[in-house]
Amino acid sequence: VTPWLSAGAEISLSMFTKNLYSESMRFEGFNYVNQIYPVKTSTQFNKAVVGELDFHAGKYKLGLKYKRIDPDYRSLGAIFLTNDVEEISVNSHLGLAKGKVTLSTAAGVQQNNLDRVQALTARRLIVSLDVSYNITPQLNVSSAYSNFSSNSLPVRDVFNDTIRFVQLTQNGSFNTSYTFGKKNIKHHLIQSATYQESAGSDQATSQFMNASLAYQAAIESAGINLGLAFQFNSTDNGGLGINEGFGPQAQAGKTFLRNKIRLNLSYGYQDVFVNAIHISKNTSAGLNMSYKPDKHQQFRVDCTVIEKTSDVTGVQEFTEWRGNMAYAYHFGLKRKTKKQAEK
Repeated sequence: VTPWLSAGAEISLSMFTKNLYSESMRFEGFNYVNQIYPVKTSTQFNKAVVGELDFHAGKYKLGLKYKRIDPDYRSLGAIFLTNDVEEISVNSHLGLAKGKVTLSTAAGVQQNNLDRVQALTARRLIVSLDVSYNITPQLNVSSAYSNFSSNSLPVRDVFNDTIRFVQLTQNGSFNTSYTFGKKNIKHHLIQSATYQESAGSDQATSQFMNASLAYQAAIESAGINLGLAFQFNSTDNGGLGINEGFGPQAQAGKTFLRNKIRLNLSYGYQDVFVNAIHISKNTSAGLNMSYKPDKHQQFRVDCTVIEKTSDVTGVQEFTEWRGNMAYAYHFGLKRKTKKQAEK
């Protein structure tokens, strides 16, 4: 709109027929639709609307977003994975210390049951805060926190007016990355930690924690990359037991034929404990290969084997093979420049 104000909007329409054998009908006021689409009595016409407004002022950015997806909106694609939702949110972004520090915040409200036909309406409040600090060009530290609260209120059933469900979920994370090495050989150290806590009405508090420490090395001239990581996770289901797992992971990759072929091998091992009792060992091994003959095409093959062995009775053992093959074609449209258009 202006150098300091930008706006965007998206409108998607959906016509979905539940029963092709239902009686035919016509949409009044939409004659063109009747000519290109066989409208039935079971045909639903819905829309999804998304609007954004962003204000830019130097290193500061303030945005407003609105989204509404009708309750019966359906698509055979994956444009919107959920329906029956209305959301309004505000977000901001601020750069400090010559761009070394970035601060991002967001807050929004969300609700469903837009047509008020369900017995309960769920309302959610989301607040998040992200901070990133580039201490040096090689060292970066970031932290994030989000607070997700939801409640369900009765709408239609007057006999259940005392029903009220409240749930609160908190998430926090802390990440550090450090890069060093010469031009030809790059080394990366990455630390990540995540904590989540969830509690609700008449429900025990559940906690989840995940931590990892990884090392990566890349030899660019030889097209080789190596990685080694150690992971730990713990889940406390609110008095039902504490599940813990930890173990190493390793991977190695190599490119061939001027990066047209990429081969990657991976291996992982994990010990699993329940209430400090060792119950199983999990191992996984994978092979991944991709071939890119040109900038548009790519072939990909994945193969993984997973094995679980048990140390106690009652825990099922298994060996599972997984495979995947994919082909992708990438294309784009180029706009003509003013000089090309004049020619």
